[in-house]
Amino acid sequence: MVSTFKSDGDTFKTRKFNFDKSGVSKEVVKEAAAGAACETIVHLDDFAARYRDHSLKTLNAIAESIFEHCLWYFVRQGGAPTITVFDEGESISLDTIYEQQMHATAVSDQVVVNGTVFELLHVKLRTNSLSTHAIAFCADNRLVTEEKLVGKIPGLHGRISDSTGDFVYECYVSSPFLDEYARPERTGFDISENVDAMFEKTEITLPQIRAAVIAKAAAHLTDYVADNLRRSKERVEKFVSQRAPRYRPIMSRIPDHEPQGSSGTGRRWHALSPGRKSPVPWPGFSGARTRTAPIARTYRPNRTPDQECARETAQ
Repeated sequence: MVSTFKSDGDTFKTRKFNFDKSGVSKEVVKEAAAGAACETIVHLDDFAARYRDHSLKTLNAIAESIFEHCLWYFVRQGGAPTITVFDEGESISLDTIYEQQMHATAVSDQVVVNGTVFELLHVKLRTNSLSTHAIAFCADNRLVTEEKLVGKIPGLHGRISDSTGDFVYECYVSSPFLDEYARPERTGFDISENVDAMFEKTEITLPQIRAAVIAKAAAHLTDYVADNLRRSKERVEKFVSQRAPRYRPIMSRIPDHEPQGSSGTGRRWHALSPGRKSPVPWPGFSGARTRTAPIARTYRPNRTPDQECARETAQ
């Protein structure tokens, strides 16, 4: 790696070093040559075969992967430096990839948790390899952690689409609060997972931030997930009607926007062994209110109709 940078005043220096599995070595810092450009050049040499055999090979694929890894730097305020990938006489700028991949202009938003403001950036990407919708938490203008949104927003599974095509959703979260509590190595945050009840309205926890961000993301995606929700409901209703009529009495008690596979008080679906009668909690009821009914087959406990539908469809 060779990097030319501006040092004290108007002095330019060049730093050259090797970086491998053992860390940084052969580091040399010296005055830059006259007229040298402020830039960083990375050479990938002696690529280990076990990694090379499973790595992307084409220029476009490598550039797209680098872009997706560095996406936050392109959508944040201030943007990213000019990055160009070269390979055997060919080159491509990541600015070109940005224009190709951005499905629409990023949308700014805010959420407030116990009086603290968190800035959100809703991003829609037209991408081939980034297949999971996610929340990304940032600090000091750098990405720290990402969390998948699968199962956290009803209808948000697989790709979603609008009038211009399919896209993958990412929500970037930043705040001075996250800057303050980010770990020095940027592997996470020193923020509590929970606090005592008496402090829950003054202290801020990660679950509180996460829940507020997910609620905003769900609101932002409402129109885009409507078709997924409709298709999921139709699929479950068809399954119950044609293959699992035993679930018909409780279909009306399933919330329209119940996340797939969710569980909680009054939402668990217990199964019965052949010929046995045992309590079956019904969705929408709380406490010990139950019914009993024999079912002709054995089913795994806590499987909901949509899970049962997906299971039998796959068989």
